Amino acid sequence: MSAPDANNVYIAYSNSTNSRLVVTNSSNGGGNWTTQTILEQIWNPRIATPAVDTVFITYGNFTTNGVRLAKSTNHGASWTTGFVVVGNGTPQSTFKSLAINAPDTNTIYIAYGTSGLDLEIVNSSDQGASWSVQIVANTVTTVDDVSIAAPNADTIYLAYYDSTNVKVANSS
Repeated sequence: MSAPDANNVYIAYSNSTNSRLVVTNSSNGGGNWTTQTILEQIWNPRIATPAVDTVFITYGNFTTNGVRLAKSTNHGASWTTGFVVVGNGTPQSTFKSLAINAPDTNTIYIAYGTSGLDLEIVNSSDQGASWSVQIVANTVTTVDDVSIAAPNADTIYLAYYDSTNVKVANSS
């Protein structure tokens, strides 16, 4: 769930019956909701809304594998999908947990754990057109429940559970 202001609320989820990416949103504080199906064969969607009209969703894709990005710049009326974030062709079982944050409409951070037990962050400064990868920690025991927060493009907070403790890191 993400809310860029008090009136606009967005929720992204995977329909458990057929693994479809579903987005529901309200522009009146939850009074009314609009629901739409964006894609099929996805897993673990995560959503960020840096502005009322800009929505980013990261997800894993069962068909093409890897981590992808969908974006809308018109309140979710239409979507551009299929941006390859990382791992094109890599089986979805490689990615254990996803998290997304977008401090502005151009900058996106996605954190994830891999089955190789690395904790990685990818970032884009051009709305998902290109990405750079950084390994934050490797050979950790496990990487579960990844969370990321970026109040601005220069400060990133990252948290994850490593099977015994919650670990927290920051970039500033």
